[in-house]
Amino acid sequence: MSANQPRSRPEQETIIRRAGDKQEWEVCTNDRRVVTKLTKLHGPGMADYQCSDMQRWTLPAECVGFRAKSKPRAMTDEQRQAASDRMAKVNAGRKSKESSA
Repeated sequence: MSANQPRSRPEQETIIRRAGDKQEWEVCTNDRRVVTKLTKLHGPGMADYQCSDMQRWTLPAECVGFRAKSKPRAMTDEQRQAASDRMAKVNAGRKSKESSA
């Protein structure tokens, strides 16, 4: 496949790697969504020396994070009603501020 020909979705990949003694991450990708996001946040990437159709960014360690999937909150009916009442009060306060402005 030539470097100019776009890859299909299953062929696109993103590689994130970090050496244990380094405080930076290297991100290599040819996925257009990831390229767009990284370009907006960190500027254009460099051509990857290992794979001609990929772009590479070197990012500080604090720019890359991994989060656990959030769990849905288990609420009793009473807790749900109390939260609903609090939100209704907040929304009523917002509406009264908007109408007085």
